[in-house]
Amino acid sequence: MPGATRRQREQGFTLIELMIVVVILAILLAVAGPSFFDSLTRNQVRTQASLVVSSLNLARSKAVERNHPVSICTSTYSTAQANPICDGALTLNDGWVIFLDAAEDGVSAADEVVKAIEGLPDDFTIKNAVFPITFYPDGSASTSTGANPMYFCPPDNDAQKTWSVVLEATGRPQMVGPDGNAANVCS
Repeated sequence: MPGATRRQREQGFTLIELMIVVVILAILLAVAGPSFFDSLTRNQVRTQASLVVSSLNLARSKAVERNHPVSICTSTYSTAQANPICDGALTLNDGWVIFLDAAEDGVSAADEVVKAIEGLPDDFTIKNAVFPITFYPDGSASTSTGANPMYFCPPDNDAQKTWSVVLEATGRPQMVGPDGNAANVCS
């Protein structure tokens, strides 16, 4: 730019200024990064526990609505076939089925499937899961977890990120956030 003063031509950032910004960003990332990933894991565990609570609430409401028992059982075939069946899978990681229990035996053979749910991610573990669970027309459940809740453990088994689900005898499921009581359960 002919005729422009030297001050007008000097625009932008110097290398030193850019390096200072990069160092500040690196320090912020080093400080905030671990807590961000902890929050992310905690939210993932809460989402998995919430999915199970939603399924329990759905089964309970269908039992009351239809005035007939509705059961939930684990099933490795929950989304792979047209009529999913209870197969005695031991974990919710394989999937589960909510069905109208016409024979009242906890088996979904020819019963009406209300919903089939794909399993939870393999890196999450669930401890103390009690299935099958049957909900009756009055909303009560065939089993309650009482003092022995279902624990949803994160991949790192950190008790501070573990959520639990309590199923009361009345049939009401309740989610309980991390409180550190799962220290010996998830390890």
